[in-house]
Formats: sequence, C-alpha cells, structure tokens
Amino acid sequence: MKKILFLLIAVLATQITTAQNILIVDRSLSNTLGDNYYTDLQAAIDAAVSDDIIYLMPNTNTYGNIKINNQFNLTIIGAGYNAAAASLDRPYHSRILNLEMRNSHNITLKGLYINGSGGFEIGNALDSESTNILIDETFIARMDIDRANNVTISNSFIYTSFSTSQSSGFSENISVLNSVIRVSTFQSVHNTSFENCLITGATLGSSVDDSIFKNNIFANNSTTSEGPIWANNNNTFINNFTTTPISYDGGNNTGSGNIGIIMGLDGIFADDSVRADVNWSSDWLLTPEHELIINGGSDGTDIGPTGGANPMDGSPIFSLPTIYELRIPTEVKAGEDIEVTIKAKGN
Repeated sequence: MKKILFLLIAVLATQITTAQNILIVDRSLSNTLGDNYYTDLQAAIDAAVSDDIIYLMPNTNTYGNIKINNQFNLTIIGAGYNAAAASLDRPYHSRILNLEMRNSHNITLKGLYINGSGGFEIGNALDSESTNILIDETFIARMDIDRANNVTISNSFIYTSFSTSQSSGFSENISVLNSVIRVSTFQSVHNTSFENCLITGATLGSSVDDSIFKNNIFANNSTTSEGPIWANNNNTFINNFTTTPISYDGGNNTGSGNIGIIMGLDGIFADDSVRADVNWSSDWLLTPEHELIINGGSDGTDIGPTGGANPMDGSPIFSLPTIYELRIPTEVKAGEDIEVTIKAKGN
C-alpha cells in the first residue's frame, strides 16, 4: 500500500521536475499517509538524500527552527503567500521561524516564510561554507550570509537586516534580483550585486564595498554619521533612482545614469499599500506618469522590481500536490492488473 502511494506521488510530480524522492510535510496531518509524508520539517530534511524535493504545506502554525546541514541537491518548495486564503482565515504560509544553513550545496528554496528574530543565516564558522544557493519568492525577516559562494535571491522580501560580509570575508558572488529590501540597517555588504530592487526605510551604513547597484529604487532612506552608502570603496552605480538627490562620487566608486529627485514613495507606485507599508501582496504597477523610471533601466526595462528579466508580480502562490483520496481493490490477485483511483489537488 505504501509503495503504491509513493509511486503515485512521484508520478504526479514528474511534470514539475525529476527527483529521487518526493517528500510532503504537513503539520495538519494527524496520521501520515505513507513513508514520504511527514509532520516535522526537520525530520524530512534529515531523511532527504541528493535530488530530493520537499513540499512544505501551508499551516497556521510555524514549522519551527530548522537546520540544513551537509545537504546536497535539495529543493524545498512552500506555498508562497496566498492573500485570498489569509482573508478567509485559512493557512496561507509555509512558515519557518529561523533557518540555519551550513556546508550545503546546490540548494533551492521557494515560497517560504521565514520570520523568526534570527531569520536566515548561511554559514558562520570555518568549514561551513555553502555554495550554489537559490532563494526565490521567499519572505525573510533577517538575512545574514556569512560564508557562502554563488547565492541568488530573487522576487523576495527581506526585512529587519541584510548582511553579506563578516570579518572573515568568505561570502562571494551574491546576487539580489527583483526583490524588496525593507530593513532598518543596510551595511556589512561585500561583493554583492543588486539589480531591480526596492531598497527602502534603511539607514545606509558605510561598510559597503565591491558591490554593484543597477536599476534599483532607493526610497525613504537615511545615512549614518560615517557617511552615505555611496561613499565607499569600489562600488558601481548604474541607472538607480533615489528619492533624494545624491552624488555617487567618493572613494573608488563609479556610476552613470543615476537619477535623484526629492520625493517619497508617493508618485512611484500606483498601489497605496506600497506607499504605506511595502508588503508581498501589493500591486507593483508603476505610476504611468513617472517617465523617469518607466523603461529607464540600463536594459531598457523599468527601474525597480517591475523591470529586468523576472519582474515582481506580487502574491506568489505555488500549487503543491496533495493526495486526498486513494482507492484500490480490497482483493489483489498475483499477476493481475490493479485498478487504482487517485484524487489529488493543489493547495
């Protein structure tokens, strides 16, 4: 029975990708339905082997503090954010408190909601470097990349703090694309590329170096007494828009095509919710009258999250496969075909 169930789950998932195992984690299950059903996310991660996919079902409660240590070729897909479910008081997050990653490689995370005070930390000790990490359409309360190489964050939200540089300086080749960085401090950033992001509400520190800022919107930011973010070393600024006139000169910085106008978020996004409090379910449509940022990017697309190759479209929802009915004959004879009825749905 369990072998048949697992085979059917694997067949359902072949249209999404190919994997050795499909593991489904759902806190709401009172009884697991097979060897690859879990109520505990950490148990599923610990059981996973190379090329496995874990589907993390939405739940009203958190899946707790999670560690991804010494993992290879692992994908975890959550439900994303379903605003319609939220309004109906249904589960709409695949929520984790804090996530720690050490010495893991070729990891993909999508549609997660990480909102503990510790947030998401990648590496913090010798021999703990992780490589080739993709984070997509994920909410992260705090992002600290201490020791990592080749990390891409796209279509995501980062709140509270963002750091890619510690005293060891082991983090390299970090890219943040079409994301919202709404943090209280923005400093300790090294060798990071920011493209088509909205960076808002932050105090811009001076410890930013060897980074590229292209086609971003800086809005409602302030600077520390140490100096503005653009008065650092070896940074490149191309076609950014800021809500205050600024100069990118200073140190060994370079820049071109940057625009500064005295204004707040008013007049940039058509959606009032963006101006009041940037959130995942906002409509990211730019104000049509704002001709400076529409098609004003270095690639001819919009400056900010709606531009680039993968525009922010709001409310990402992933449909996760859930089997809710499985019927097999009560009598099974050796050598005969078995007629099986299976019903499944997405969240």
